[in-house]
Amino acid sequence: MKKTRPTRIGGQAVIEGVMMRGKTSAAVAVRDASGDILIDSEYVPAPEGVMVTLKKLPIVRGVINFVDSMRLGIGTLNKSAEAAEGKTQSRTDGPPSKRSGGVFIWISVVLGLVFAVGLFVVLPQIIMQLF
Repeated sequence: MKKTRPTRIGGQAVIEGVMMRGKTSAAVAVRDASGDILIDSEYVPAPEGVMVTLKKLPIVRGVINFVDSMRLGIGTLNKSAEAAEGKTQSRTDGPPSKRSGGVFIWISVVLGLVFAVGLFVVLPQIIMQLF
């Protein structure tokens, strides 16, 4: 049997496109309203300092990776939504631009997580205590 090496490449579907992430960069390719393919890439910095130590702790590592994945995923979904509406231009270098409404998106994410934990963890516990 051929031995395979683990990969550090992953991705997700976005509106009218796909986002791929490697160890040091992430890219999103999206079809805009006119049918052109827009490509946007960004450098993903490696953890430094305290983050290197924290990423060695099992539970904390998962939380850090979850937040980082949510940040990148929400950012690429915003980019793909703007491209689908025809509001963006293709960029292949430079820092990602600031998005309006970012705070409201994160509030939505936090409220969604609180609702999910309440509905699927806390509520069943309360119901079981009644019996």
